[in-house]
Amino acid sequence: PQGSGETAHTSCGDTAPDNSDMEKLSQEIERERLEYFAKTEHLNAQLSRLRQEIEVLRVEDKQTPMDQIYQDNLLNGNTKCNTLRRQGLLNRGRTGRYQTR
Repeated sequence: PQGSGETAHTSCGDTAPDNSDMEKLSQEIERERLEYFAKTEHLNAQLSRLRQEIEVLRVEDKQTPMDQIYQDNLLNGNTKCNTLRRQGLLNRGRTGRYQTR
């Protein structure tokens, strides 16, 4: 301060952390950040697996006998379009699109 004979210091003295303290703090923050991201990634993967399991259970519970027949037909390659084509009720026109007779 002025007039008291003391000189003003431009640095903060003992209260300012030195470079090694700052480096340690930066390393600790980085380590915690990486741990957080690893935990987040693990939890997101676990949540995704649980959602898939729930979806499978939900679909099986709501599936009617007709839904099951439809799924079986799809797995065997029996679609509406294929059935109509086999019975001769569907043919291709010049454009390549299927047309009913």
